[in-house]
Amino acid sequence: MKRSPLRALVERIAVPRLTLQIVGGSGACFILGLPQPAFLESLPLVPQLVLQGEVWRLVTFLFYPLDLHPIFAFFVYYFFYVMGTALEEEWGDARYTRYVLLSVCATVAASFVFPSFAMTNEFIVSSIFLAFAYLYPDFVVYLFFVIPLKIKYLAYVSW
Repeated sequence: MKRSPLRALVERIAVPRLTLQIVGGSGACFILGLPQPAFLESLPLVPQLVLQGEVWRLVTFLFYPLDLHPIFAFFVYYFFYVMGTALEEEWGDARYTRYVLLSVCATVAASFVFPSFAMTNEFIVSSIFLAFAYLYPDFVVYLFFVIPLKIKYLAYVSW
């Protein structure tokens, strides 16, 4: 069966080490936002501001810091890196890139459907978390570094 040119193009889209790039960009925005908290206000996706010409928000919301507390940020970035790289290894660069791209497109669409809310990368991170929990349900996370908790139970609560 012959594939359409659009399908062939979509199948070739692959960003190697996409998780590392998201973590790096988000970490850089976190560091830049420490001395200048006003900088972080220019990152979220706000549809009214995009329509007024701030089109960079269609990309920068992806790099909004995952956590704003300096102590917890390290653990959040590390955990996101573990989840994302596991999905990249399981699915391959192309499929993982398409998954993240679909999450980004869904977030942009949701922001225009519900324009009163400023969107960040929270839904994208949540979708990666749920995909990770689906593929690795017995992965153990230690709550407070002591209490073992399987990731599937955290996914149930998150869902």
